[in-house]
Amino acid sequence: MGNTNDEDQEPLLNGTSSPTRYTEEDEAAGGDSTREFHSLWDKIKFKTKETALKSCQDFRLLFSGGMWKTSILLIVIWLGCAWLYYGAILITTTILETGYDPHCGSVNQSFNSGCQNLTSSFYLKIIWTSAAEFPGIIITLVIIEIVGRKITMALEFVGCAIFFGLILICVSDTWLTVFLFGARAFVTGVFQAVYVYTPEVFPTKVRGVAMGFNTAAARVGAIVTPYVAQTLFPISDYATIGLYVGSSLILVVLSILLPIETKGRSLRDNKGTK
Repeated sequence: MGNTNDEDQEPLLNGTSSPTRYTEEDEAAGGDSTREFHSLWDKIKFKTKETALKSCQDFRLLFSGGMWKTSILLIVIWLGCAWLYYGAILITTTILETGYDPHCGSVNQSFNSGCQNLTSSFYLKIIWTSAAEFPGIIITLVIIEIVGRKITMALEFVGCAIFFGLILICVSDTWLTVFLFGARAFVTGVFQAVYVYTPEVFPTKVRGVAMGFNTAAARVGAIVTPYVAQTLFPISDYATIGLYVGSSLILVVLSILLPIETKGRSLRDNKGTK
């Protein structure tokens, strides 16, 4: 087997011994650095634990005192906004690729089998409906300081319900694009109104946690809506549109039920500030 002495078995790298072992001199020389490293590591662990505990405390504050009702309502509203927003986007492409063609007087809408090749006119329709986000934002900017945040959200949810419902009407292809344009505009506008309202209604201590939790709730709506807009719509357009119209009307009520109107109010530093 040969000699197993460690000193005789040191590997060579470029003709020199590889520093595989620390000598007593190395340990003594690096003692201060090691202690500093462990001290820094302990501070990091303490700070991480302290931050986690603070986040948990702030999270509990969202559902305590007078904020619990606002928190619950906003969670549902954020989820609904993402559900409607991405639903409006996905329904547009679904209508184009499936060749959705409502027939007057017919209960069942017809869909061509398979997907169609997208022509230049289809791309123009997608561009038009996407451009609806600009007037949607402008409408929100104009009315949000006039009628307030809650009423703005309620009115725009009503607009969403109306234009989603109009998709089922037997109309020309141009009018169908107009209805998709309107739905996209109103849902974009209401999303911006919610973005304005949420940080205004929560005090500084929990504002960051509230925004983070509500945006996370919105992701849930974004995850669920493709199963309706892309999977259910070719099977039953009435059921799909009914879900979007119904959820829009529910969100109208929830917007009105929000207990605080933040129009003209300064940001609160703590939950006791009015």
